Amino acid sequence: MNVIDRNSVAYRLALVASGAVDAALALNSKNDWDLAAGDLIVREAGGRVSSHDGQTLMYNTARPSHRSFVASGPLIYDALFSRVGQLKLRSQHTD
Repeated sequence: MNVIDRNSVAYRLALVASGAVDAALALNSKNDWDLAAGDLIVREAGGRVSSHDGQTLMYNTARPSHRSFVASGPLIYDALFSRVGQLKLRSQHTD
């Protein structure tokens, strides 16, 4: 496995959509403005994006942040998700 680090979430998602990388994920909070465009690009390219627990990312809600994301092409999403989908993340939101 070759792990690369890119600060821009949108750029990492664009790399997934283009096929330059197999997957991108973050297990810490990201905002709508970090994810929305990249999510659309991955989906339009045939890939899949969800939270680490399999939930569809919903945008333009009262709380514009997401605890995590997992993105990849359709062929490896299930294998990737099976590895991270069981993680229990601490809540980073305060009410």
